[in-house]
Amino acid sequence: MVMKKLREHTKIFLYIVVFAFVGMIIFEWGMDITGIKQRPNLMGEINGEEILYDRYYQAVRNQIETRRQQGNGELSDIDLTQSEDQVWESMVQEILMRQEINRRGIVATDSEVVVILKNNPPDILRSNKSFQTDGVFDLTKYK
Repeated sequence: MVMKKLREHTKIFLYIVVFAFVGMIIFEWGMDITGIKQRPNLMGEINGEEILYDRYYQAVRNQIETRRQQGNGELSDIDLTQSEDQVWESMVQEILMRQEINRRGIVATDSEVVVILKNNPPDILRSNKSFQTDGVFDLTKYK
């Protein structure tokens, strides 16, 4: 008895499924009614600023290469995942920082930048062997 009723209503059920599927194709995929447009090269978006896969993966490759050189060998899966996470966090922080600086209208003069670079050089310079004495950054060599 139950099976007979199910068979009788199968046609109606199939029409509903087909109609819903066609509607989804037209409204979601074709018209993008939800406003979520698929962009194949988009990694993420932070407050309207896009991060593209190319830029992200280039930064990840650079990070991995730097870590390989520092560690003299191949990285484990955990190290690779940590590199990806660090790059993502760094990109997000950079975007948020830049947006906040622009929002507040903060501007650094050339002389301010020179003072900072003279007294507090970036890590890439601190890790340069040319500016180190016994493996430790030497500010007098740097100056």
